Amino acid sequence: MPRRRDESPEADGTPWDEHRWERLLQESDRRSEKYGRLLEQYADHPDADAIIAREMGWENLDDDDDWSDAGREPNARFEADQQNYEEDDSDVADPAAEQRHPLAVAARDLTRQVMKLIDGPRATPEQQKWAGDLFGGVSICGAKLHAMLGRVPRPGADLGMMIAYLKRGLKALTDALGAIDPCEHLQILTAADAAAVKREAFRIRGGIIKIMGDLRAEFRRRHG
Repeated sequence: MPRRRDESPEADGTPWDEHRWERLLQESDRRSEKYGRLLEQYADHPDADAIIAREMGWENLDDDDDWSDAGREPNARFEADQQNYEEDDSDVADPAAEQRHPLAVAARDLTRQVMKLIDGPRATPEQQKWAGDLFGGVSICGAKLHAMLGRVPRPGADLGMMIAYLKRGLKALTDALGAIDPCEHLQILTAADAAAVKREAFRIRGGIIKIMGDLRAEFRRRHG
């Protein structure tokens, strides 16, 4: 049976808006979660590769195919590119890093600040939960901004993808904002530190919203 061809941004040559990109990202999330569950379930099985390939729908793959990359999930190369962007080390002494958007730099610095503030043992599961939510939110936001804002805007840029990624960063930051007051209440953060983190998070949030508005206007200008 031929391998199913999934919808992809290149299929019809029509520029994708943020909503189509978001549907693709959601599908990618679901398939990645399924892949992770299968890896865990069949970790010790001698035929793990074949079973996982069948369960994921990766058909007609020869034994010597590298199905972990080109043959695996729909839009695999897109996903790999985004992960490479997000795993890029912002501390590497690279002249291009100096050109990184100031909002991406601010998000990176906020992540480092939060990491220092919450460092240390947690006495209760509740403290662990809220500290984890705060750090997870700011770090995911920082990763999304780091991935996208060094590439905004340029001729031919995929604006829909960029907006979709920034929306995900915005959601992560909003989740982090929701964890600040509980962290203060549980004495993970002092009142002064909580106020400083909240102030910077809101500043970054406002910057993301403005950039998304600019990108949407540019998308309309380019594509009507």
